[in-house]
Amino acid sequence: MIGPSLFWAFIASVFGGAAVTYVCVETLRLIYVGREDQKTKEGFFARFFARFFALGFVTGCIERFIATTLLIWAPNLLAPFVGAWIALKLAANWASVKERSATVRRNHMVAILGSTISFSCIIVAVLIFTPEIIVGALKVIVSRANGGSE
Repeated sequence: MIGPSLFWAFIASVFGGAAVTYVCVETLRLIYVGREDQKTKEGFFARFFARFFALGFVTGCIERFIATTLLIWAPNLLAPFVGAWIALKLAANWASVKERSATVRRNHMVAILGSTISFSCIIVAVLIFTPEIIVGALKVIVSRANGGSE
């Protein structure tokens, strides 16, 4: 059974991270991509629900849940997971990015930045609700970097 602080760390990282990541990605998209996709006749709320609750939302929640679990119970596996996840995202879209317009390439890079923001939300949420876990994780990482087992 997990305690209330772990429960709130999971809620904040998964769902709070979704909201923060959405706002940051949409801001980056407006700055770097522009408003080409905003010229549709659908209203703001229709675009919001179409984007926020799309496949990206589900994927982001799953990635934040897995990464939060790793940060709490296996912190030495978090960095390889994040690196592999972002590498897979880059590899999955590499061919289509080379063949498409500058707008598609910019959207792809904004999505990669979104992953970075998403993973940052995990660390912040766990740090706020369970700072002792971050301290323990750092001790494990430093100990293993110095050649120790724990």
